[in-house]
Amino acid sequence: MRTGFEVAMAQGFASLGGMRLGIIANQTSIGPDFRHISEILHEQPDVDLRALFSPEHGLHGSAPPGATEKGGRDKRTGLPVMPLYGLSGPALEQVFVQADVEAVVFDIQDVGARFYTYIWTLFDAMAACARLDLRVIVLDRPNPLGGEAVRGPVLSPQYASFLGRAPVALQHGMTVCELARFFNSEILPHTNYPGRPARLDVVSMQGWRRWMTYGETGLAWVPPSPNMPTSMTATVYPGVCLLEGTTLSLGRGTTTPFELAGAPDLDSSAFVQRLNDFSLPGVGFRETSFTPSSSIFSGREVQGAQMLVTDSGRFNPVALGVALLLAAKAVWPGFAWREEGRAIDRLAGTDTLRQSVDAGTPPAATLRQWSAETTAFAHVRRPYLLY
Repeated sequence: MRTGFEVAMAQGFASLGGMRLGIIANQTSIGPDFRHISEILHEQPDVDLRALFSPEHGLHGSAPPGATEKGGRDKRTGLPVMPLYGLSGPALEQVFVQADVEAVVFDIQDVGARFYTYIWTLFDAMAACARLDLRVIVLDRPNPLGGEAVRGPVLSPQYASFLGRAPVALQHGMTVCELARFFNSEILPHTNYPGRPARLDVVSMQGWRRWMTYGETGLAWVPPSPNMPTSMTATVYPGVCLLEGTTLSLGRGTTTPFELAGAPDLDSSAFVQRLNDFSLPGVGFRETSFTPSSSIFSGREVQGAQMLVTDSGRFNPVALGVALLLAAKAVWPGFAWREEGRAIDRLAGTDTLRQSVDAGTPPAATLRQWSAETTAFAHVRRPYLLY
C-alpha cells in the first residue's frame, strides 16, 4: 500500500505545487526511503516550502507529554521550525501569517484514539486556515486500529478540551483525511470560530482497507510519540490511557508503556484475578512488577499486571480500560480520581464512565450505555469515509 505522501510523490507533487507551503509534521512524516517529508519537498524545484510546523512532542518527537521542542531553524533544510502545540484561534493564525504561507499541509501518523492530540492540532489548524482563507492539504496515513470498529463514548461538548474538541467516539475508526472531511462539514461551519469550512484537499492512500491493522499494512512503525514505541502500544492505548485519570501507573518510564498497570502497594494477584473474572475476549493478564524511570512512581517498584493481546480481531481496548478501572478500584485502597474526577471526564469525554466505575457497573453494561451514541456517530461519519 501507499500512504498519502507516497501517492503525492508518485504524482510528482502536483497537488502541492504553485503555492507557498508550510507543513505540520513530525518524525513519522517519512517517505518510502524513510527520509523526512521536509527534506524531500525541499529538494523539489516546483514545491515552495516555507516553514515547518511542529505538534506536541516536537518535529523530532523528543519532547515529553504536554510539551514540544523549541522553535528555530531546521538543520537539514534551513527552514524555520514553528511550534504549534498549545496554540489555537488568533494565536495560531498569527503563526501562519508570520510564516507567509498560502497552504498548510498535514502529514502525521495518528493512533486512532480521540485523546491523542495530533488530530486536534489538525482541527485547530483547519479552523485558523478557514479564517485566513488558506488551503489545507491532508496526506493520509493508516489508522493503526483499522477502520471498522467504533467504540466508547462520544465526547459531550461540556468536556471539550485539547484531548477532544468535537463529538467524536473514543475509538473513532477513521483516518486523518476522513476526520478532516468530517471536521470540515460537520463541525467548523457550525461553530462561532471559524464559522466556515476550510478550503480542504485530501490525498488518499492506495491499497489500504478498513480491516487492516498497522501490522497488515507492510509499513515500518515509527513511534509517533515517546511512549508509543510499537503498534501493539497503539492497540491497547485507547483503553489503558484512561488510567491517566487515576493515581495508577500505566507503565510510563518503562519499555512497555500502556501495556502495564499498577501501584507500589497494589495486590497484583487480586488485581489479575479481578481482571480475569471479566473474561474479556482477545486479551490475557499476568502478574508483574516494574520500576518506572520517570513519571508516576519513578524509581519505585510497582506491583501490577501486564496486558497481553492474544487476538486483535476480538480485542476491545475500551472494554479493557473499563475493566482496569473497576479492578483497581476494587482491590487497591489507594485508588483515587485525579483532579476530583475532572481528568478522567476529559479523557472519556463524559462523566458517565467515572459514575459507572464508582457504582461498580460491569464492563459490558458500561459499554451498552454508550451504544446509542456510538451507533449515531458511526452513522454520521459514514459520508466522510474514503475506503
